[in-house]
Amino acid sequence: MKYVREILWIIAFTLLGEVLNRLLKLPVPAGVYGLFLMLLALLSGLIRLEDVEGAGNFLLDTMTIMFLPAAVGIMTVTELLRPVLLPYLIIIVLSTVLVMSVTGLIAEKILHYTENRRDRQLEDAEISLDPSETFGIGRRALSPHGEMDGANGYRDIISQKKQRAAESPMAEKAGKEEKEEGMREEKMEGEEGAKEEKIEEGRE
Repeated sequence: MKYVREILWIIAFTLLGEVLNRLLKLPVPAGVYGLFLMLLALLSGLIRLEDVEGAGNFLLDTMTIMFLPAAVGIMTVTELLRPVLLPYLIIIVLSTVLVMSVTGLIAEKILHYTENRRDRQLEDAEISLDPSETFGIGRRALSPHGEMDGANGYRDIISQKKQRAAESPMAEKAGKEEKEEGMREEKMEGEEGAKEEKIEEGRE
């Protein structure tokens, strides 16, 4: 029953796209109208992604099969297509390259923006200030002329915390290396002590 409801949602938006295509008389396919209507419905919360996700994924997985009837139909009109075959091929190749390039650039921009936003959120979380750190910040004379500048005070504390956060991994790494070096020295000393004991036992 779940998939039936999802299919009905998709059919409903497809029919709305057909209606808009008939009413507006613009050179826009009915399917594009339906896609935009569904996008608006998802963004506005009229429907949830879970309401159409299952049926949508199924249609995407079987999309290649749906092109078979059209491909077979083209084979029956090869004589009509032969005079315009070369222009059609050029248009197909250029449009495919253009669509792939634009899609790749947009996806790269979105990923870059998402990563930068996540990094900023992590950075803000790492340098969040406690009330004890901001106490009396407005009464500090931080400007060259001795005025009270709370904004500079916040920047000063945040820069110090950033510096400590940057130095802490290096200090942790150095401490770890020092600990490993100490363990190796202890192991070597233990082995040398065991060898000396064996030599003394052999002499006895």
